[in-house]
Amino acid sequence: MTKSTSVGLYRYMREYSEKCDCPALIFGDRVLSYSEFFSEIDRVAGFLAAKGIKKGDVVCVCLRNMPQIAVAVYAVNKAGATANMVHAMNTPLGLRKLMEQTKSKALFIEDIFYEGYAPYLPENVVTVVCNVNDYAGKKEGRPSVCTAKFDKNGKKCYAFTEIDGEEPHFEETVLGDDVCCYMHSGGTTGEPKTVELTNRNFNEMVLAAEGTVGKFFNKENEVAYTVLPMFHGFGLGFGLHTMMCMRCALIMVASFDSAEVGKLIEKYKVTLLTGVPMMYKKLAADESFKKADLSTVRQAYCGGDSLDEATINGINAAFEKGGSECRICEGYGLTEAVSVVTTNRPDNIKNGTIGVVIDGAKAGIFDEDYRPVKNGEIGEICMSGKTLMKGYFDDAETTASVIFDGSDGEKWLKTGDLGSMDNDGFITFKGRKKRMIVISGFNVFPVEIEKSAKEIGFVREACAVEGSEKGKPFVALFVETDEGENLSEERKAEIEEHLQKWLPKWSLPKKVLGVKNMPRTAVGKIDVGRLEKTLK
Repeated sequence: MTKSTSVGLYRYMREYSEKCDCPALIFGDRVLSYSEFFSEIDRVAGFLAAKGIKKGDVVCVCLRNMPQIAVAVYAVNKAGATANMVHAMNTPLGLRKLMEQTKSKALFIEDIFYEGYAPYLPENVVTVVCNVNDYAGKKEGRPSVCTAKFDKNGKKCYAFTEIDGEEPHFEETVLGDDVCCYMHSGGTTGEPKTVELTNRNFNEMVLAAEGTVGKFFNKENEVAYTVLPMFHGFGLGFGLHTMMCMRCALIMVASFDSAEVGKLIEKYKVTLLTGVPMMYKKLAADESFKKADLSTVRQAYCGGDSLDEATINGINAAFEKGGSECRICEGYGLTEAVSVVTTNRPDNIKNGTIGVVIDGAKAGIFDEDYRPVKNGEIGEICMSGKTLMKGYFDDAETTASVIFDGSDGEKWLKTGDLGSMDNDGFITFKGRKKRMIVISGFNVFPVEIEKSAKEIGFVREACAVEGSEKGKPFVALFVETDEGENLSEERKAEIEEHLQKWLPKWSLPKKVLGVKNMPRTAVGKIDVGRLEKTLK
């Protein structure tokens, strides 16, 4: 066993878990052992190879959290290709754009979305349609032939349960520095970007997790519950790959329901939770969760946004009431570094901070000239380590603008976020230097909303800002038109209809407000701060 991080994602995971026949994936009433999981990966990889997918090709994976997404990611890697991870509820035109941009040759998509998306899909794409019930109950054996069918639009597609092919053995040609996946992020500048992450990046994440929190894992007896979407770095890097390499059983749910979490914890003796603040906020308020037996839970990690004090106290009180000594650990990360950069540890927690840097990485606070500042001073959070991305897809200029050479001779990433570090190395998040809004754990990019709004003929200028109502963030869109502040309901409706075609639902503005002229700063830029103040 090499355990070298210079191999592919699939091979690395299999070397960790080859001899483990404990549960790998739990979905509904179906439990897949690791041996069954490997067989499914081999089956799907064989199908991809039979369809001509090879090293250097790209396969789009557009699925919710269900076993098919885990199988597809590793199967794509075994076939030598790159996985293009796209949000399961992206718009049809948005999906098409990301597939064309990356030249994706195949697609995994859920059946409930396929019918509406099919007319917009690029031509000659091998499409595999998945059903949430594919793994709902125990199934014996597997089909030996691949059956193709045509949808009502005349396009060929394949049912996930029917695909098969001769198992390929390309994994030894997949190298650590090969790009294993594209992940779509806000970039560290707030502009939507496609991040190139290598096999080594993800494998080093596993080593970092082992060194940071590995001592708290009881391998082969660890049961993890995650709602982290696997088209995000935290979900794929920590929620899937790290959990599989740690030989955990992973409970997957396609959609989050706070009333069901307590039941799952009791049924499967869940030991570890990962999620975003909104999940923990809902759990802390859920009466059924607070009445559940939570005594098996030993670890709980949160990322994606800042936890407020009320949620920390609420979820910790729920753990205590349920018989668990677990306390929530808040962390911080970004897609450009796979996921986690800093975290609190179960045995070393400072509430209100995002913890200390993970093993094998470096983090620091830097001034505008990218020199380290003194402890306690606010500056930009920067990081260095082996999980640092290869770069932004087809954008060398922006890549060069966010990576700099540190005084230690290492490459450092500008995160675009502000923070301070105390004398113990704990970092406190102070705000976003970049323009980005987080809605229910999902990144919302104002620039993307503004670009789409300005495609409408009567919109001269647009600016999306963050508002807050009863403690919850929302998107407000200011548009400059000839109607000024008296924007008609008809035009508001036209704007909303246009945005719904192009943007995911969490990016849609809750309020559309008209202005005669956008407020400007001294250098002529739109004064975002003044617009935000008008919402208060």
